[in-house]
Amino acid sequence: MSGFQRQLWSSEAEQSVVGALLLDEQAFDDVQAVGLLGEHFYDARNREIYSACAALAEARTPIDVVTVVEYLGGMRLLDAVGGAVYLNHLLEYIPSVDNAVAYARLVMEFSVERAYLHAAQQMMQCLLDDGYADHQSRLAQLQQILTVTERHERQNSVLSLPQALKAMVDHIDQVANNPGIHGLLTGFQHVDYRLGGGQPGEFHIWAGRPAMGKTAYALNAARHMAGVQKKNGMVFSLEMPTRQLVQRMTAAEGKVKLGLLKSGKVLTIDEQTSRFGAAVTTLAKSAGQLFFDDQASLPITELVARAKRQHRKTPLDFVIVDHIGLVESTLKTDNETLRVGQVSRALKKLAKDLGCVVIGLSQVNRDCEKRANKRPMMSDLRMSGSLEQDADVIQFLYRDEYYNENTQYPGQVEVISAKLRDGEPGTDYLVWMGSYNRMEGMDKPGMRQEREEGEDFV
Repeated sequence: MSGFQRQLWSSEAEQSVVGALLLDEQAFDDVQAVGLLGEHFYDARNREIYSACAALAEARTPIDVVTVVEYLGGMRLLDAVGGAVYLNHLLEYIPSVDNAVAYARLVMEFSVERAYLHAAQQMMQCLLDDGYADHQSRLAQLQQILTVTERHERQNSVLSLPQALKAMVDHIDQVANNPGIHGLLTGFQHVDYRLGGGQPGEFHIWAGRPAMGKTAYALNAARHMAGVQKKNGMVFSLEMPTRQLVQRMTAAEGKVKLGLLKSGKVLTIDEQTSRFGAAVTTLAKSAGQLFFDDQASLPITELVARAKRQHRKTPLDFVIVDHIGLVESTLKTDNETLRVGQVSRALKKLAKDLGCVVIGLSQVNRDCEKRANKRPMMSDLRMSGSLEQDADVIQFLYRDEYYNENTQYPGQVEVISAKLRDGEPGTDYLVWMGSYNRMEGMDKPGMRQEREEGEDFV
């Protein structure tokens, strides 16, 4: 390793950026568009000059040496930046106004590296500090330090109304020129049309009583996202080992009898063996990557840390947590509402931090089974207040045949979308193929697909 120590800033890049703004005020919109902020500058003089240009632009005042000198003088900052002499030096120094965006990106890159250096110093101090109560509290502080650092990497999220309107018009134009559903798709057409596709930053809750098919629904969706949409995802299974999850995905992919997979007899039946081999090959060749973590009793802080660590290696488009009730809170309280609330807020924040869709599977309480109509509703969610508040989408799964063996619609799953921030609540219907752990779309209630020979729906 070289003994040379890098300098984590570039005076040339910083001076070139602000110099370009003084020569051509049109350059300000270009560098602001890539997310450059005053805080990204290392040299305080350049930081103040850029902030002055931003203030003038906001006031719709021309940006040049005269107006910037006037503004800084009024703020009593002119001497601090080196006066008019330094500003004129910037005009002489600028290599090319056309390269302002490239200079801005370089300034931002150095700023991110300085932020990580500062975080590393803070993390070292945290690790050596014996004042933390336990490992989990220290881990939470480490994660907080890293989260703050990652925010430094992001572009400016503050937009004026004209900027927000422009972004909206651009989005509508893009959607108009690229018709269809944009976002993560479950693969169930009617459900996807209702949801409009899962959007980055959304927190979904898919809930139901035991044996309603929550995990099957999630695995079928994950299979579509990774295999068809070429998206990357991570599944946290706190109840079921990874081997069983993959076994269920294989059964659904190839229409292989799940019972035969569990017993190993799949290899004794030629037709099922062929399906099994084809399913394994298809899943192995999925364009998107799926990662599994089956650690039981996982605290929410560690779950978040593991997701972010994986995201840094392979950017994630979705995260599935099966299920929320088994994620441990780190709060030292017996108040279950507060504990569930911490988990719920952390998952919603994880979705925003990673810019992905986070899907939490959840149990509903037994109250629904005391009613004549046993279809769950939002008040049936365990400690429903915080979950209702944090979730962007809440869906319930319901199979009437579980409660009524003489049901009019055997083999049917109702997907009840009870909450949609940007859509119309309602119910869609799927075919339940229990022996394959598979769900397929259904046009309307009561419609059944033709059974394959030997197929059952239990």
